[in-house]
Amino acid sequence: MTIQIDLPEDIARILENRWGDISQYALELLAVEAYRSGTLSAEQLHRMLSLRTQHDVEQFLKDRM
Repeated sequence: MTIQIDLPEDIARILENRWGDISQYALELLAVEAYRSGTLSAEQLHRMLSLRTQHDVEQFLKDRM
């Protein structure tokens, strides 16, 4: 599924300067919230973010929670 968010160019530039790839940042925020709320499992998070190993999933969560 593709999700599109329309942002004014000036705001998009500010966010990109702060967070880099806005699409990836938004995907990671969605993934963390889905995991935190119990909507997705660690395995589903692994697939959603195309992480290579279970250790990568654990590190991703540790860095963001």
